This record gives sequence, structure tokens and C-alpha cells, in this order.
Amino acid sequence: MAHQNKRVAVVGAGIAGAACAHHLTRSGCTVTLFDKARGASGRLSTRRTDMAQYDHGAQYFTAQSDAFIAQVNDWHQRGVVAQWQPRMANPDSQQWFVGSPDMPAIVRDLVKNIDLHVNTRIERIEQSQPELGAAVINASQQALTAAVTNPFTWQLTTDKGEVFADFTDVVIAVPPAQAVPLIQPVASSMVSLLNSIEMLPCWTVMISTTDSVTTALPIEAERVVDHPTLAWWARNDSKPGRVQHEGQADWVIQATADWTLTHLGTDPADVIRLLCDAFWRHVGVQTLPQVQQSMAHRWLYSRRHLEPQSTRLSLWAENLRLGVCGDGLIHSRVESAYSSGIHMAETVLGEN
Repeated sequence: MAHQNKRVAVVGAGIAGAACAHHLTRSGCTVTLFDKARGASGRLSTRRTDMAQYDHGAQYFTAQSDAFIAQVNDWHQRGVVAQWQPRMANPDSQQWFVGSPDMPAIVRDLVKNIDLHVNTRIERIEQSQPELGAAVINASQQALTAAVTNPFTWQLTTDKGEVFADFTDVVIAVPPAQAVPLIQPVASSMVSLLNSIEMLPCWTVMISTTDSVTTALPIEAERVVDHPTLAWWARNDSKPGRVQHEGQADWVIQATADWTLTHLGTDPADVIRLLCDAFWRHVGVQTLPQVQQSMAHRWLYSRRHLEPQSTRLSLWAENLRLGVCGDGLIHSRVESAYSSGIHMAETVLGEN
């Protein structure tokens, strides 16, 4: 099938879904992208208030493969990403990049020319037979070609009953636990593998302080090792392009997976108190800081458990024209999600 005859639905507008949709669109496919959230970002998310902004999902990313290095260089030249070099006790030898002016910038760049439906939760996908029938004389050559090549098409139904139909291919680009209910009725062969993947949760706390002690802390970020509560913290307003206010520091604090699992059902106000207390003790702040704003977000599917190890970038059922991609299949890095999306697109196009 010529690429221009492909009408692809991509469910999930995080970095994997966005990269997949972008590559398919550039190759001539007609792509429709769906996401349940208010915008395209996935875990490359930024929370905004009148006082501050906080990157409360992925904190930064690196580039290792030639393909992703080329993509990051292009983003950097166009101002979509910037290098971030926070003050650290043990600096990383790799270059760190962040979206600019926020983390979702790279996803917005990928989907800017794609038909995107946000606030749209896909609840069901199912096959349907093409209905040319008596109307065949009025059908376009593109529709005729697609009907002959593909004996069925796909239709997607939202939780509000809205139906999107006539897709030749479907790509599911959401965490494995969210993909399973969608594909189980039509592609049970993929379910056992997806069910074997464990995605770990993460409580994230966002606060702004205005006291002289915390705003003068010499360290701006730390990947915390062997701590019972803390996994990461950073001064968000140290990142390029972020909103900055004199005399104010904006912090993102992330808990370990074990601590989060123990506190999955804990009230957000208690999570804020517990994580902040652990943070103040860790950085040596002895006087209760002046917190002007605080909030918490619980990521149920923050990152993939390292075991079992996998090298599969995407899953594909050729007979169904149905695929699954995302960092959950291999490793929870921004580059892994991007690579998974590109691999999925190439598979849809028959390039793998």
C-alpha cells in the first residue's frame, strides 16, 4: 500500500506517540493523534501556576544514538531544547537537555502539523468491514485501493461514545497497563508480554520558597542514591527558559518507587509534608522554610522496572495492522521512548 493510502490512528501523545505520528506524517500517511490529557506531553509534563512552573515529569534527557543526537541537534538549533548544567555535588559527564521553555516543547514541535484530539480518552478499538457497496462508483481511488488491500478498517470509540473510523492502522503508545484493555479483545497474543512489564510509580512534590536559606542553597539538582524516601530533587527555575522570580526558588522533589508504593493512597497534603521534611533534612535546612505554594502529583506509571530486560522497541501484529510502542517496552528514558516511536513508524511503513 502506498503510504498516502495509510490512515493511521495513534493513541497517546507522549514522546513515543508523537515521534511515531511525526515520522508517519512526514512519510505521507494521514495521521490522527489522540490523548486523554489537555495537551500533548505524556510524562514530559510541566505544571504552571501564577507563581511558578514545575517540570514534574521527566526532569531532563540525554542523547546517545546517532539518530537521536541528530534530532536533539536540530531542536537545539531551533531553540526547542537547551542544555542544562545545574550546580551539582557530583556532576554528570553527559550533556543534559531540557525542553525550552518547558519540557512539553519537544512534543509540541513533533505534533505541530498533525491532527491532534486532546481531552479524548479512547475506550475501545475494533475492526469494521469497509462499506463501499452501491456507493463504489462514487468512492475515491484512494478508498478503493485501501479497501482492496485491507479487508477491514479500524474504528475507535471514546468514553463519551464518539466514534472515529476508517483507519488502516492503529498504534497504541501508552503505558502497558493502559494498553492491555484496549488490545486484549483484538490482539490477545500481545497481552502476556505487556502484562509482564512492571511500571513503577512516583510521587512528585512541587514547592516554591522565598526564605533566604533555601534560595541560597549552593546545589541545584541531585540524583539521590540509597535514600529511603528521596530519588531526585532539583531547583526548577535553574533550567533555561523557565520563569524566574527574584528571591524565590521553585523545587521539584521526587520520591523513590518503594516509598511511593508504600504511600500510593496517602493524602497529597501528607505526601507534601513527608517529602518536604525529608528534603529539608537531606539538604541541611534546619529552620522551617517559607513555602509559598505546594502541590503533589502521583505518577502511577513513572518508569519501567529494569527487569526483565528487553531489546524490543515495539510490538506489531501484521495481520491486524496493530502495534504498541513506548518506553515501557525497553527502558524509561526520553531517548528510548523516541526510538520506540520511530521504530513503530518504520514498521507500519514496512521499513523494518
